[in-house]
Amino acid sequence: MVNSKKYLIIFLSFFIFSCQSNNAVYEASGDFITSEKEVVGSIEIMEQGPGSNLRINLTKFIPGLYYLKINNFGTCVHPNFQNSGEFISVNPDINYIYKFYLKNEISRYTGELKVFNKIIFVNDIFLNPDNPTSLIDNDMSSIMIFNEKSEVYACAELKL
Repeated sequence: MVNSKKYLIIFLSFFIFSCQSNNAVYEASGDFITSEKEVVGSIEIMEQGPGSNLRINLTKFIPGLYYLKINNFGTCVHPNFQNSGEFISVNPDINYIYKFYLKNEISRYTGELKVFNKIIFVNDIFLNPDNPTSLIDNDMSSIMIFNEKSEVYACAELKL
């Protein structure tokens, strides 16, 4: 009987403390749109500890080298996306957060082009509005994809 009360007290205290957890999960997302106003992919961001996970889905891209950059304003005004502001750099040595190469791969199961789908972790990318370095402030933020000629291919406005 004493052992069962002991386990009951441990269980109840664990239950009470676990219910009081108020760790909010911050998420943002957006659709990549080209200068021709065509949706060519999406991005989802979820804050995780010292950074964030970025899930990138891309379709209809010309094969080649691309760079993902964050801008400090959440606007993607067509046709050249110049109203998105300055780049936000998480590393002083480089001005992009992710570099990737796209190639046309055919699925051996469906015979169609594969969709580019990656999940990456980037340190020092935060979504919590209380954090002074958050991407989600009054101006929001946008994410752009540049090709190897430094031309903007697509832009996504981040929304909560």
